[in-house]
Amino acid sequence: MEGCGVDLYGVFDGHGPNGDTVATWLTLNMPFAMQSALTGYEADAPTAIQRAFLQMDSDCKNILGAKTLEMSGATATVALHKDGKLLVAGLGDSRAVLGGPEKFSKIQVLTAPHNPADPIEKARIQKSGGEVGVFPGEPPVSETGQGRVFVAGTDYPGLATARTFGDATAKTAGVIAEPQINTATTLGRRQVLIVATDGVWDVISDEYAMEMALCFAGPQDALRASQALVKEARSIWETREGSDEMIDDISALVVFLP
Repeated sequence: MEGCGVDLYGVFDGHGPNGDTVATWLTLNMPFAMQSALTGYEADAPTAIQRAFLQMDSDCKNILGAKTLEMSGATATVALHKDGKLLVAGLGDSRAVLGGPEKFSKIQVLTAPHNPADPIEKARIQKSGGEVGVFPGEPPVSETGQGRVFVAGTDYPGLATARTFGDATAKTAGVIAEPQINTATTLGRRQVLIVATDGVWDVISDEYAMEMALCFAGPQDALRASQALVKEARSIWETREGSDEMIDDISALVVFLP
């Protein structure tokens, strides 16, 4: 970003009937929000970014309208890199991992899943008038550990994550736009950052994703690495039952850090 020497990377995954509108709005406006928030980057970046996310959520509702966001929203993972320091802000089930430079180097997971069945998320949801369950026909939470957010006593919205932008109805049931922020120190020898939506991570392991990305480390071809991940994820989705009716949104961003 101009003026502050910070590299910004982000992935936004829309859901619901107007999810593409929300994701597009975030893509266009997040860089400006981050640049404004990071005027005092060295002082307290995590607090500045948390405030910026909450302000973005408010602005999104004011600009796009509550009706547009009634049953629509987006998850987000934003990574900031400066002077060997990584700061990752995550909202929902998109994820970021850091690995390399070697195939068997340790992989750091830099985001949390924000699963509604997580005890912390569930407690907030219940306190706010929501409940955690599953749709009819889905395996129970006790079996999978995965839940959805519902307004208490109803069968909606059934959101599969506890933190998002937008989602006006789910916000009345305890869903929030406060990101979880993690930091990491890079090794300064071309580590690999992968930021991707759950459409990638639901079918590709962290290890396999990193192995694929490292195949392009020699020429530092981040674009081809990203495209390879998306193509592989889609090919796996297409082998699944029901893929002719639904394939999850698939986006991936590979960064070869300096």
